[in-house]
Amino acid sequence: MSERRLPSPLQPEAKGWPWTEVVDSTAYDPAKVWPSISVLVPSYNQGQYLEECLRSVLAQQYPDIEILLADGGSTDTSAQVIAHYAPHLAWHRIGKDAGTWDANNMALAQAKGEYVLVLNSDDYLLPKGLLHLVNGLAGSPNKDWVTGKVWAVDTLGATKATFNPKPWPDARPGRSFLQECWIYHPSTLLRRSLIGQFAETDLMDWELWIRLERQGLVPAVVPCPIAALRFHASSKSYNSANIYRSQLKLLVAIAQHYPDGLAQEIAAARRRIAEAQMCQYAENQAKGKALAMWVSWGLQNPHLLIKRPYLGLGKRLATGNLHDLYKPLAFLDQPYQPGPADELCG
Repeated sequence: MSERRLPSPLQPEAKGWPWTEVVDSTAYDPAKVWPSISVLVPSYNQGQYLEECLRSVLAQQYPDIEILLADGGSTDTSAQVIAHYAPHLAWHRIGKDAGTWDANNMALAQAKGEYVLVLNSDDYLLPKGLLHLVNGLAGSPNKDWVTGKVWAVDTLGATKATFNPKPWPDARPGRSFLQECWIYHPSTLLRRSLIGQFAETDLMDWELWIRLERQGLVPAVVPCPIAALRFHASSKSYNSANIYRSQLKLLVAIAQHYPDGLAQEIAAARRRIAEAQMCQYAENQAKGKALAMWVSWGLQNPHLLIKRPYLGLGKRLATGNLHDLYKPLAFLDQPYQPGPADELCG
């Protein structure tokens, strides 16, 4: 396979991956049949990151790949970036949509690849990310679904943490995703025919993982960093309170669609997320809102009113004693030194 030239960058001063570095095309054995991949890129007002996202896909030098980009009508520099890279896009549109899920469904309808990866416009693939995922398909039953590690990066691309795809130790078979969304879509490749459509929710990836697991599917896991997930003030992952609200809403919907034998897991997940949301409110100095939610939760679940953990949570919310509670974004403010297991695979 000959190496494909990337377009000149709009940021000529940028160096390294994926600006001046690409995957060596000899990494792909020409004797092997490489499955086709469609990369869906939902985009809205992330122009400062969009070019890096697109170049990270092109720099993979993957033999059979297409990029489909749906922009929700950005008002920043996104249109300029899209125009520059349009010759390298299999399909793109710029116009209003109903949300990320809608953008992904429009792109999915145009996709022709055997496999799909969703890459938000502020995230990017790491060197050989697609190569590691495709090689990892061998560990998936029927070669359906594979995932890998994710680097959490800040606005400048500095790595702040490594997220390893691993379910809770006590997760029951077929129900691990009800306890936690333990994989990330930028590092996940799955067969296109399995998706159907993305659900109408901000957490469409979590809903899809739950749906696939209910069908008896389990992702294979490769021990390699695949993608970088960017945390910044305008990213959905940054707003924990909004995520908690979306999680609770999704669990209510799932309880209606999957009533058979899932009540215990759904109730436990809802309780854990609700407690986290209350603590988030309290941490953000919205003590009244946190206590109001605590009271409402107790009235909706009367059996909790005599439970020590519930009463203890109310006391801690009232006194502000939250020092040992889980803070999902604390890693952004802490120094990070990756170990050997967090480094890029060869």
